[in-house]
Amino acid sequence: MRARPHRRTVATADPLRAGRLASAGLTLLLALATAGPAATQLARSESVDGRPRPEFTADGIPLDRLFDRMIGIDVGTLPEDERPDYGAAGTFILKPRIAFSVARTNNLFAERSRVSDVLMTVQPAFSLESDWANHSLQFQGDFRARRHRDNSTEDTDTGSLSAKGRIDVREYLTIRPELRARREAETRGSVDDPGSNFDPTLIDIYTAQTGPRYFRDAILVDIKVPFERFRYDTPPGLAGNIFRDRDEFRPRMRVGYEAYEDTIVFVEGLADFFRHRNTPDDSGVNRDLDSYAVRVGLTWDASAVTFVDASVGYRLAEPTDPTFEDFDAPDFAARVLWNATDLMTLTAQAERRLDATSRGGVSINQQTRARLKADYEVLYNVIASAEYAFLRDDLKSSDNPDEDTHTVTLKGRWLINEYFVGRLDFRWRTKVSDNTPSEFSENRIGFGLDAQL
Repeated sequence: MRARPHRRTVATADPLRAGRLASAGLTLLLALATAGPAATQLARSESVDGRPRPEFTADGIPLDRLFDRMIGIDVGTLPEDERPDYGAAGTFILKPRIAFSVARTNNLFAERSRVSDVLMTVQPAFSLESDWANHSLQFQGDFRARRHRDNSTEDTDTGSLSAKGRIDVREYLTIRPELRARREAETRGSVDDPGSNFDPTLIDIYTAQTGPRYFRDAILVDIKVPFERFRYDTPPGLAGNIFRDRDEFRPRMRVGYEAYEDTIVFVEGLADFFRHRNTPDDSGVNRDLDSYAVRVGLTWDASAVTFVDASVGYRLAEPTDPTFEDFDAPDFAARVLWNATDLMTLTAQAERRLDATSRGGVSINQQTRARLKADYEVLYNVIASAEYAFLRDDLKSSDNPDEDTHTVTLKGRWLINEYFVGRLDFRWRTKVSDNTPSEFSENRIGFGLDAQL
């Protein structure tokens, strides 16, 4: 990476009140938003997609330099004792970016009867990151405006804001809070999509998460306590969406032992609690549910070639409504990254999790996800990717209907220079279901350009 400009940490002149105010605000927010890193993941840092490429990485804008320009100061002409000191505010780096994309789909609504359209998306975003030796703090935000050539009712404006970081309590103990608010549009073709007769459903999601990570003397204790609140829009004809509003609480705790160097065996407990805001719903059903799972597994991060994190166990789920039966099932999660050659990285993932649903007569959706991805470095600045993803929606009801979605994605990235990235992608998606009317297939091709500083 390029060397960053030297930070100024000397006395402040009177004209710099704005900088001091910004510094105070950012220092206050540090207590509210910090989160820790994942495992070292040596293989990830050497993967095709993750390895550093300094020539094509934007440096960002140090805030101290930005403040200098805003107040019209040329620090090169000032004596040492009069150079500005912006405190904490001057130790952040701003990374703005904007993405433009155009895509054509042959099945906009993901239904058996196909409707083609062209989608245009503009997505400005920013990241504001601390540049500290200890602790970290990061703010991120984005806004996505999507417009359609022929079906303007599908136009959506979505986005997110987040704050996260890391508090280094000790060398072996970190605490990692995170706050996030986002607005999403429900995916066409998903389990709860009402179809083309209705406008897209917008969802406001508020997330708060914290938890310590302790790793000392070969003992690992990793706790995550995430809370999410879902609030659904009610487009015309979908007043029943108010019964989908809910809170989800999903605490996790992993306790492990480093049996060998960089090899940790662990046991973890997981719980999922679903609480709906308006219950019972308009059909008299209470969709609240409690679930508990225990897994055993291992993490292997001993080389720059392979990373493994895998666990397997069992889950018990207890719906609140007496008309729904309790159920139990195997539970698992796995991620394997293999740098097969200097030019190719293979990634495999699999996971089983619970997701809420508003389908009639269904207590919960047990999802099984799997993904296989290959990244190939065609040239140093040209990366090609191929991915297959599988999703099974196992809707827990008397007849247990399943819906399987298969997705194949081909992507290309051209790192033009440190300021621009070109993108080309193709996606094929199909759903096979016991409920024949929900089956569909879709092809989508698109290209885009990202600009960053």
